[in-house]
Amino acid sequence: MLVDGNTRALANFPPHPLVLVAGQGPRVTDADGNEYFDLLNNYTALVHGNAHPELSAAASSVLACGTVFPAPHPLQARHAALVCERLSGAESVRYTNSGTEAAMLAVRAARAATGRDLVAKARWGYHGSWEGLSPNVGGGGEAAGEAPEPGIPGAALEGLRVFEFNDTSDLEGVCRRAGSDLAAIVLEPMLGSGGAVPATPEFMAAARRLADELGAVLVVDEVQTFRLGFGGMQSVLGTTGDLTVLGKLIGGGFPIGAVAGPRHLLDVFSHSSPRHVKHSGTFNGNLVSMAAGIRAMELLSPEAISRLNTGGAALADSLRSALSSCGLPGCVTGYGSMLNVHLGEAVAAVRSGSDARGHDARLMDLLHLALLNDGIFAAPRGFLNTSTVLSDDDLAGVEAAVKQAFANVAAEALGRP
Repeated sequence: MLVDGNTRALANFPPHPLVLVAGQGPRVTDADGNEYFDLLNNYTALVHGNAHPELSAAASSVLACGTVFPAPHPLQARHAALVCERLSGAESVRYTNSGTEAAMLAVRAARAATGRDLVAKARWGYHGSWEGLSPNVGGGGEAAGEAPEPGIPGAALEGLRVFEFNDTSDLEGVCRRAGSDLAAIVLEPMLGSGGAVPATPEFMAAARRLADELGAVLVVDEVQTFRLGFGGMQSVLGTTGDLTVLGKLIGGGFPIGAVAGPRHLLDVFSHSSPRHVKHSGTFNGNLVSMAAGIRAMELLSPEAISRLNTGGAALADSLRSALSSCGLPGCVTGYGSMLNVHLGEAVAAVRSGSDARGHDARLMDLLHLALLNDGIFAAPRGFLNTSTVLSDDDLAGVEAAVKQAFANVAAEALGRP
């Protein structure tokens, strides 16, 4: 009935994915009754853990009055006001149903606003499932990543230019060659699926400078990283995008995507705009996501973010120490509440998505299995993130379990006790 037993690529891993049937706070339970610390949180969307009572109550509060209308609703204005409060320079918000849709919409807005076609993005930067922002493929004669996936038409890649993440020289070269045809530079301030690799402040500042010089739109994808600072990771790095792509946590556990930015860019969606871009969506701004998302953002205060990032950073430091003590080759990357374990001789240092691809696949598979056996639900690629409902005792339990998993991998792969 379901291809590979699931309906989401990231849920698949050999020999078969776990079937999860329940989640409560910082834990999830599988169909066999096994319980795990949830260190994935639906890939950062559940920043407040599973079935948070206040988010559940907020979502339930709208059910009796209707969940979606083909008309504006006060909850949409309230949600948008909270987004704009957090993002420097944001005056307007346009809603979609996923981060993928939001990234597509941001590119459409940039192309309409500039009258240009080309888009530059980082190799291994992930902006959803749209082939127009494929994570690993270069187009138009630029250096490419791996071969394109089957089914991605060449025409979808013609407008795409790819540069190496955190390589300012490559970024500048690619953008300057695009020149007056460049509509947008699209960047995550920290690679998500590319390995939890933070951008350097210098790299982000160079992207800002180039966008300004070339008249392009700087699109910052904060779908995952919005949790890392009150104004997202861009506020941590000191660089502000023109458009910000959002999703995940701003829906409080329900489907959502959004593009936020200044009026002069988002007014391309206004019917009075001479460059009007038509944008529809049956469930855009649905009230369940609005209500739960409002409460999720309210709960994610500066103080909550600070506690979240402090706990995540302590966990990362502990894992680095454990890697060293058990003799496993590799490193831990990330910032604050988002981190990634990379195993292999070639990943002693990871500064880009291409570096992260040098991991030892066998060691990573062993680590994922060891983590599951020791009660940690994490991504097969070694990605972990913490939630606000993880207590200090929980974090201590997570650290102990991950250290044991490292030791088990070392014993299996390196023959070390």
